[in-house]
Amino acid sequence: MSSSPPPPVPPPPESYNDLEWLRQAPGLISAGISVTITVLLTSILIYQHLSAYHAPKLQRHALRVVLMTPVYAVDSYISLSFEEVAFYFDTLRDVYEAYVIYNFVALFLAYMGGASELVDRWRQDDRRMPVSYFWSTCCLANCHLNGVFLRRCLQGVLQFMVVKLILTVGAIVTFAVGRYDDGQFKFDAFYLYEVIIYNISICVALYALVVFYFASQPYLAPFHPVLKFVLVKSIIFVTWWQGEIIAILGRAGIINASEDNLASTVVALQDYLICHECVIAAVLNFKAFPTSDFKGDQTAKTNLWKGIRHAVDVRDVIADTANNFSSQYRDFVQMQDDDMPTPGQVFPMAITAPTKGESMAAPLKEIDSLSKRSGNAANI
Repeated sequence: MSSSPPPPVPPPPESYNDLEWLRQAPGLISAGISVTITVLLTSILIYQHLSAYHAPKLQRHALRVVLMTPVYAVDSYISLSFEEVAFYFDTLRDVYEAYVIYNFVALFLAYMGGASELVDRWRQDDRRMPVSYFWSTCCLANCHLNGVFLRRCLQGVLQFMVVKLILTVGAIVTFAVGRYDDGQFKFDAFYLYEVIIYNISICVALYALVVFYFASQPYLAPFHPVLKFVLVKSIIFVTWWQGEIIAILGRAGIINASEDNLASTVVALQDYLICHECVIAAVLNFKAFPTSDFKGDQTAKTNLWKGIRHAVDVRDVIADTANNFSSQYRDFVQMQDDDMPTPGQVFPMAITAPTKGESMAAPLKEIDSLSKRSGNAANI
């Protein structure tokens, strides 16, 4: 007696072929585990910093950069869980990256004692821009490293924060009126122009960051800046291009999704990957931003809640942005060589930590007034 053939294996559900499992239990549970690990690891690192908040001028910028990892993870998980609000949360998530780039530069500047201290070192060492064809600094070989140069670097970084805010408002408005068309390169849709403007702006910001790094490399070496630079750049730049590559693969038909669900699947896949990638970033944060980098006054008492309030206070960002783009800004360290004081004589504020709400603009204004009294300050 012959046995009957085994019944055919049923095909997988259509939703799994369309990668809709990303928004269902398998995807949400696995992504949720990664997000939980990211938040726990980051919370431990933040608590370590706040418990030893002895260098507030440095640590507030470090904490803001470290917070990017859980912000990305939690935001991506919310977008993955609630498809109807995914666009808005992903758009707001991208705003934080501009905030992080500013704080990254501000952290490096604080490492070196402030703007005036850095320019003073450039002048004393007769520092020249290293020439690199790979990093495109060859055109800056004859550039003078002075206050004007530093201001241009800061402007190059800060413009991305301003542009990103404007693009975010434009994206939300055009999406609400049906003129955004995410992933579609149409001349009558906002998405095309957002991609163009965004890429130009972030390339300028990242180039300004690279130029600033090479100009200050000898002074940053004790603080191990390479891992910090690679970590921040990879999270911001790589995640953007990851999203664009996923969108291109979707339009090319490589991602298995129906035409009706293509846009949703592309967004879900990007959010899902970010949830898992943030675990790696959270682990690397312990190496890139250890508390041992921030000694400060070890005898000073620390208060957890005061440290939190100081770290989240954004008045320094607003003041620095206004100062660097102000028409009243002056070249605060452009003085004749024979008028240059010894380090610390005119620039005492460069090595002191600001109080709550104080920004890099405060010492710049003080130095500006000192320079004007010397009669050698020059308008930019």
